[in-house]
Amino acid sequence: MNLRRGRGEFRGGRRGGAGWSDGSLRFVSPQQPDECLWVDALVGIRDANDPEAYYSIAVIDWTQAYQPRMEERNKLGLKPEDSLAAKDKKVCQEVQTKNTPFVDEGMQMLNKAIELRPDYDDAMAYLNLMWREKADIECGDTAARTQDLKTADEWVDKTLAVKKAKAEKAGPAGGIVNDTDQK
Repeated sequence: MNLRRGRGEFRGGRRGGAGWSDGSLRFVSPQQPDECLWVDALVGIRDANDPEAYYSIAVIDWTQAYQPRMEERNKLGLKPEDSLAAKDKKVCQEVQTKNTPFVDEGMQMLNKAIELRPDYDDAMAYLNLMWREKADIECGDTAARTQDLKTADEWVDKTLAVKKAKAEKAGPAGGIVNDTDQK
């Protein structure tokens, strides 16, 4: 079974075999067809409650959005803080058309991963990146771009807060603290 999506191709099946029995998903990059990324717990097939499955799909979505957007930004000679639409609205609209499905799905997947694991800092970090992708394809809607960047920054703050809480819980030097040792 092959599913075409955007610029890539998804093929269901086991490594080296056919069928969906193990719930894996193979992503074949059109730029590098010999390199494949496997997602070993496709949502809805193996475990719909596995946050890593949602996260993995979102990482693929982010990659599919980020690479072509950055190629266009580089062609236009944009600095990181520059808006794609400010330089070339037509290119922005083309990128927006291609990338919106990836950004939307990626955000949905990351939100689900965080719903399943509220302290999933890696998913939070990628949600920040997805909001930045969305901001750059607002194509002339300055208010939406500004709000998207604000939301991205909020996800950075949430990610750092979760990482800090995890570090504090782990104790000094990341070790496990035994309450009986602290008398």
